[in-house]
Amino acid sequence: MNEYEHFFILVNPVPLNGHSSSIHVSLQDGKGETVEEIQENALLSDNNFRDLSGLYIGLNTAEKHGIKKVTVLTNNVFLRAMVQSERKEMDSYGFSPDIKKLIGNFEEVGIDVVRW
Repeated sequence: MNEYEHFFILVNPVPLNGHSSSIHVSLQDGKGETVEEIQENALLSDNNFRDLSGLYIGLNTAEKHGIKKVTVLTNNVFLRAMVQSERKEMDSYGFSPDIKKLIGNFEEVGIDVVRW
């Protein structure tokens, strides 16, 4: 895998089976080809918990693939704040330290809040 290639992590772009606790993460290369897709259920049906879980899973998966540059695509503004370090306090779910640590392992992590 080209270390200079940019990849995208799509966090919950499409609800799975209409369940609010479904996590759907897709890792795609710059051409839109899917590198890996993860689908599982979160422990809680809260949107922020589900999306934080998805962000953690996506970053962890990208790191395992040796990817250095990613952009996270999500419809959750809370995730943007987490990635851009706009939230100084920890999230109430405890993901913040692990997510910050993962972000530090990449050369570049961007985020775009989009509508699906």
